[in-house]
Amino acid sequence: YRYCSKKRSGTSKCGASKSGETCGGVGTLYRIISKQQKKRKCRCKAGTCWDSKKLECKQDASLETRKQLLKDHGDLANLKQLQNQWEDFSAEEQKRAWEEKVVKMKMPSGAFEDAKPDQSINGKWICSQ
Repeated sequence: YRYCSKKRSGTSKCGASKSGETCGGVGTLYRIISKQQKKRKCRCKAGTCWDSKKLECKQDASLETRKQLLKDHGDLANLKQLQNQWEDFSAEEQKRAWEEKVVKMKMPSGAFEDAKPDQSINGKWICSQ
């Protein structure tokens, strides 16, 4: 085990070796003072991870890959949003094109509505009445 403040038997001081360990920073002290955390704990510094076989922090070989995956994840979310915007735009354009092809009839109020067939003259010559 590692310790940050009081040495106990069978333990070694956190970060005593150049292994990339730390006891935390200001945030850790705040959590201790506000009683969200009881004591300081040894942690690996940024860019390192715990090696349980050697019992020390070592350089993280996958750090760049993880950073790239996080960036790609953000780019993918942005791409999905752009795709949704394109689908909305395309649907609106198709609706507008359809509305332009539909025959409109001017109503007495001056508004235009979709023209509907008049059932009273359906199938008859208009001039025959």
